Amino acid sequence: LVLVLAIGLFVWHAGSSAFLQDDSYITYRYARNVARGLGPVFNPGERTEGYTNFLWMMLIASLAIIGLPFTIIIPLSQVIGVACGAGIIVIFYLLLRRHSRAPPLTAAFATLLFAANGAFAYWCVSGMDSPLFSFLLVAAAWFWLKATASGPAPAERRRDVLSASILLGLSALT
Repeated sequence: LVLVLAIGLFVWHAGSSAFLQDDSYITYRYARNVARGLGPVFNPGERTEGYTNFLWMMLIASLAIIGLPFTIIIPLSQVIGVACGAGIIVIFYLLLRRHSRAPPLTAAFATLLFAANGAFAYWCVSGMDSPLFSFLLVAAAWFWLKATASGPAPAERRRDVLSASILLGLSALT
């Protein structure tokens, strides 16, 4: 129930602050040129790297390559950002429940406060790579803490360390 309320609050907040950061259009332009077969360039024929988010750009480009128009891709990138934000909220709550010594209601209260954070909602709906990057880091932390906790079997521990490593590698590409 706490997660449903928190995610509902977050989605409402994100929807009420719906905007696109102007820098996201840089990524959209690079992605469009990748999808057109011109490579990661801002202007065809000019080889300059002006993007800072390779993985996000390639994700956007892959949506164009499969045939989605940018009139769909741009709002879809906002939805992906909000989905990453919801994932962060879930992991935040689970981390608090698993690793905090505070009473269980503290995790619920902290999660609701986090979900109500306007700056978090604002950047999740921005069309930028920040929500994906943050989700990858938080998910990596989840797997790492799970792997280093006492109790998991060696095979599960190896799987969790591998998952954390892959997620950190992906975050480095973002």
